[in-house]
Amino acid sequence: MTSFQLIKRITDTKIKYSHIFLFLFGIGILLPINYEWALIFLLFLICCGDIFSTKYDFFSPYSYFFAWYFYYYGLGYICYRIRNSIGINTEFSDEVVLKGILYSLTVAILLKILIKTFEKKAKVISFVAPNEYFRRNNFPLLLCFGGLLILINAFFFYKLGGVPILISGYHDSGKATLGKGLGYLEYLTNWANVLIYFTLIAYFNKKHKDKLSFLIIIFCLIIMPILSDSRSSAVFAVINLLFLYSWNVKKVSTKKIIIAGLLMAVFATLWGVIRNGKNGAIAIMVFMAEIGVEYDNFLDCINMFPAQFDFRNGQTLISCFTLLMPRAILPNKNDWLTAGEYFKEIKHHDYIRVGERMSLLGEMYMNFSFILGVIISILLLIFILYIAKQCYLRKDKNIYLQYFGFYFTNKSKGLIGGDTSTWFSSGFYDVFFLIFLAVLFYSMKKTQNQIIFAQEGQS
Repeated sequence: MTSFQLIKRITDTKIKYSHIFLFLFGIGILLPINYEWALIFLLFLICCGDIFSTKYDFFSPYSYFFAWYFYYYGLGYICYRIRNSIGINTEFSDEVVLKGILYSLTVAILLKILIKTFEKKAKVISFVAPNEYFRRNNFPLLLCFGGLLILINAFFFYKLGGVPILISGYHDSGKATLGKGLGYLEYLTNWANVLIYFTLIAYFNKKHKDKLSFLIIIFCLIIMPILSDSRSSAVFAVINLLFLYSWNVKKVSTKKIIIAGLLMAVFATLWGVIRNGKNGAIAIMVFMAEIGVEYDNFLDCINMFPAQFDFRNGQTLISCFTLLMPRAILPNKNDWLTAGEYFKEIKHHDYIRVGERMSLLGEMYMNFSFILGVIISILLLIFILYIAKQCYLRKDKNIYLQYFGFYFTNKSKGLIGGDTSTWFSSGFYDVFFLIFLAVLFYSMKKTQNQIIFAQEGQS
């Protein structure tokens, strides 16, 4: 395979020759100046090189995942250098930084090549019953599921002793202290949100879309997280609205996505000003410190292992299963630390946060070093992306499989950010609920077929 063919394979065979020129021009300009920036530019083209194509769809499973991959390992590097310049983070040696870049590049290149191998045409499966049921009964279902979500949150606020956004210091410490023992309500909230997203998909597929239904959706998915003082949930709810709009109504252009991203960044900064009572300049610095902070921890893992600590050899992954166990069955479940908890412990950080994320690649390196870390990371990501893509290809005929594709596309983004144990335990209960819905939908389809067969027999 020639170098030209390799570049086309990595950045997609449909990329125009102008993109190849952009690659050569960018590398030619950046390489003499700084090899690190040249490698980051290469990572950008691998992850987002087809962004300039008219056929580029940001919300397709692969494009969405690789955009977030660049966020963590490309933008993360950029923000790491910015934080260095203003002295608000630890600066690592050039060797550690180069290892981090080469590690992320290796995984990105191998993923791009390997996912092409697993591409298959999807056999369309259709569950007509739930599709029609959610479309015909869209508004009543929205009232029912929205009411359920409001009741769950009202009970949560009652147990907390107030609305989180109005509780002083809730984000800093109250969430960990006041919310202790209320984790089950988070699962119930997630499940109620699943049902609302089903009605949202059906809403986007209706010919006549009433404004009241959309307002109910906005209240449930965006206003409720704001009241709960969850900045990330509110921001990702907006992204998810664009996500499902793009899948069901009309593809959202790259320009609009960039504008929406900038507006959400401004919103997140303003929220930080209001929540923490800081002035604008400090809030911007805090926001900059938060962007891609997983990258700093990722480099710290490369810096500390094995120079200061032995590789964990998979010990942090045991908590994938211990987190699922009730404390009554496993009283000492806290003995098995997640990667984030272990990282916090060895760094001697004493602030109130359950753990710290160091991205999937950082956690796999912490456990298995470079080669095995690359292999396990790729296997995990290919598995999730394959499921997401296969469901995505069936999305137009099946409301259930569309949500499944939407869910696993989002889970691929969550996995690359880490930490794996928390990602797995939360996903386990979500998938359990989705399997329950699949059985329910299948029963609905079977019942509908029996009714049709009986009617045909009578005629």
